[in-house]
Amino acid sequence: MDNSIENVNLSSSDSATKRFNLKSLILVINYFITPFIIAAIIFFFLVDGDYPRSMMNSPIAIKFFQNNKFILEDEEIFKDVFISVVISITTLITFIIGVLLSRKRTDSISTKKSEATLVKLLLLGVGLGIFMILWNIIISQAYRLFGLSFKSENSQGIFRALQYNKILLIINLLFSAPIGEEIVFKYGIFTFFHEIFHDQGKILRIFIPALISAFIFAMIHDGLYLVPLYIVPSFIGCLIYEKTKSLLPCIFGHFINNFIALIMMLTQLTHLF
Repeated sequence: MDNSIENVNLSSSDSATKRFNLKSLILVINYFITPFIIAAIIFFFLVDGDYPRSMMNSPIAIKFFQNNKFILEDEEIFKDVFISVVISITTLITFIIGVLLSRKRTDSISTKKSEATLVKLLLLGVGLGIFMILWNIIISQAYRLFGLSFKSENSQGIFRALQYNKILLIINLLFSAPIGEEIVFKYGIFTFFHEIFHDQGKILRIFIPALISAFIFAMIHDGLYLVPLYIVPSFIGCLIYEKTKSLLPCIFGHFINNFIALIMMLTQLTHLF
């Protein structure tokens, strides 16, 4: 009798663990909160109340820009560059923390080993990357067809920052974003809701979590206006992850998309200067 009761309790505990995946929640909190904490710490040590002049007098900032003295002579340019560097640093640190936190996951997807071969996973990644690029073209043409402006503030911000902050931005675009964002939105948001509805049908268990993850991904990049651009590839990425039990296709597809976008931006910069 005692053994039976114990088994029931263990089963209930295991079910509760699956329904509320703490590690997924921590990954999401890290992504949205840690950058602000790190930025606050950086500004606390570098800014003494006279913004941005105090930053221009900071030993760390002056050393960083010593090979670009013209930037130090213009407060507005310095402000933009400094903020870009701070964002890049916080993104990189948050990415590293996210990778460390994502280890030893116990959710129902992570515990299943992918049956797909490495070649198949990479091919899926290539396909996803190509789709992302084509989808960008399709959506841009659709917006213009309806007389709407297809303008990504996210992409334009990166393009401007690339003029003065190439190294950190390239690292973040090619590594931090493809790996870090896929971890957060697949291991984090998608998995969190997937576990909550793990004993429900496909719509609640897979499609709704994928839609939530994809919508939030779209919103943080360019807001509601460009949701169609981001939501479909991100939604498909969630389905691929759930099906293959591997994040590799999503990371590789994201990398390909960012790589092509980076090449185009760097080409434009070359023409400008």
